[in-house]
Amino acid sequence: MASNVTDVAKLLEVIAGYDGGRDHRQNPHVTIPKYSQLLKGDLTGVKLGYVKEGYEHATPGVKSAMADVITLMTNCGAVVEEVSIPLHLQCGPLFTIMLASFYRSMIECNVQPPGYNELYCVSAMQHFKQAFKSRAHDVSPTIKAVSLFGEYLKRKDGSMLVGRTMNCRSVLRRAYNDMLEKYDALIMPTIPFVAAKLPAAELTPAEFVKQTLFNTGNTSPFNLSGHPALTINVGNVPPEDADPMKLDDATKLPVGLQIVCKHYEEVKLLDIAFGVEKIMAQGSKSSS
Repeated sequence: MASNVTDVAKLLEVIAGYDGGRDHRQNPHVTIPKYSQLLKGDLTGVKLGYVKEGYEHATPGVKSAMADVITLMTNCGAVVEEVSIPLHLQCGPLFTIMLASFYRSMIECNVQPPGYNELYCVSAMQHFKQAFKSRAHDVSPTIKAVSLFGEYLKRKDGSMLVGRTMNCRSVLRRAYNDMLEKYDALIMPTIPFVAAKLPAAELTPAEFVKQTLFNTGNTSPFNLSGHPALTINVGNVPPEDADPMKLDDATKLPVGLQIVCKHYEEVKLLDIAFGVEKIMAQGSKSSS
């Protein structure tokens, strides 16, 4: 979204808030603060829960980068403790099934499902309908797979499995909320490994879909729960398959720290991220 936390905060000031009834999800009674003016970056006394299920399968390089930033945060007064949220590992199957609802809203209903009290962009719906009808073969294998999966579930059980998955979201949300009653934020690697190489052009559709979705294990849970989350770079490490004889800064790839807060605690989320950004910048200066 942006290269630094301040710019993310400014962007949120622009896009957040009520939009004249154009989106039914927006609350007209919420006052949007000046996020960028509230950034202090003081981590003193901030309690962070380091989610075990989010990092235990990470590569050694990512674990090392996480350990380094945790040390920096604790040196600045933060309290970091390991926590366990077993349901975090169940989000992959839930998210996969939720993709079937994407088929309903994006494909069958031409990007806007009916029944919502919001502005409908009819011209966009018409364009999508015509484009998908004439050029469906041009969409990615992932979209094709999701479409087939959504149609299969609809024919098999009338999408009741999607309904059951939707009902599981409240259980998942409660699991995170219970932990966030004890901590200011939850942290984990954004992705438990560094960026993978671009896949070969001749991948089969199944291989393409796997490459697309295999890195969402720590991010998709919050698509389901709706918690505000942010990722920030906390270092660079060499990929696991790097040649040990050719290691230098050019071969290293970024590691992201994901920070998650309670619903409507974007101010706190941005401020914690701003604190991390400051200590990373200070660490970079001291090492140079």
